[in-house]
Amino acid sequence: VYTGASQGYGGMITVELTIEDGSIKDINIVSAPGEDAVYLNSASALIPEMLSAQTTAVDTVSGATMTSVGLINAATIALNEAI
Repeated sequence: VYTGASQGYGGMITVELTIEDGSIKDINIVSAPGEDAVYLNSASALIPEMLSAQTTAVDTVSGATMTSVGLINAATIALNEAI
């Protein structure tokens, strides 16, 4: 399990990314205290996309762009820690 944090719309977003057998198995948002719940909920839809694509290189969610960028960057930081 690797941790990454990045600036979102309302503050820092921290995620835990789980790697098993060389694959991304799970991504969990563990902290996002300053984020608006609506934006965070919308951006959370990126997690299944990242898991399915096995990459953090996914498109942002329209209407929650800054929160999406924070989530993607946090996951990328965690993934880079793993490799």
